[in-house]
Amino acid sequence: NMSAPVADYDVMPDYIDDGLPLQLFLSNTMMGQFLWGIFQSGKIDEVFSAANLPKDFPLQLNTTAMRILFPNITAQYGLDKGMYLEITKGGDYPLVFIRDGRLVADLAVFVDFWVDTDGSQYPSQGLANCTTCEKAVSLNVSTFASAVIYQEEPSRIMVALQNLVLHQIDVLQGETDPKNLQDLLN
Repeated sequence: NMSAPVADYDVMPDYIDDGLPLQLFLSNTMMGQFLWGIFQSGKIDEVFSAANLPKDFPLQLNTTAMRILFPNITAQYGLDKGMYLEITKGGDYPLVFIRDGRLVADLAVFVDFWVDTDGSQYPSQGLANCTTCEKAVSLNVSTFASAVIYQEEPSRIMVALQNLVLHQIDVLQGETDPKNLQDLLN
C-alpha cells in the first residue's frame, strides 16, 4: 500500500542535438522510482552459497571462514559447515540522489546467514529445499553507496562504485557485536 516516491523539484535538461543515437537523462525521481520498483518487486532478494560464489572470493561461505565475522559460530555449529547468505529488502525503501555527477543511495537490506547443519547435500539442494538449515545470524544493514556513470568509449556506458559504507548494523538474531562487525566490514 505504498507508492513510488515522487518529487516535484526535478528539472530535466533540454534536448541537445549532438548527433548521437541516444541521450540518457536521469533525475532523482526517476532513480528513486527505479530502485523503489526493484525493492517492491522482490528483485533484490538473492541467495548465495558455495555454488555461486567465485572460488577465489576472499571469504568462503562456511562456518570456519565466517568465524572471522562471527566468532561464536563454530562453537555453536562446528567447523566447515556450509552456509547460505540470503539478502532481502530491508524495512525502509531506498533513497537515491544525483549529486555532482554521482548516484548516491542509502539502502536498507536484511542479511541472513543460514547454516546447513547436515551438509550432505550442500550446496546443491539450495536454501529453499534445505530441511536441515538454521538461521544463525540475521542483520538489518543500512548501506551508503556512491557510483558514477561515465563513458570510456562512445559505445559503452560504465558504472564505477566509488564508495560503499555500512553505516548501521542491527543484529536481529545471533551473537555478534554490531559495532565490531561494522568496523571490520567497512
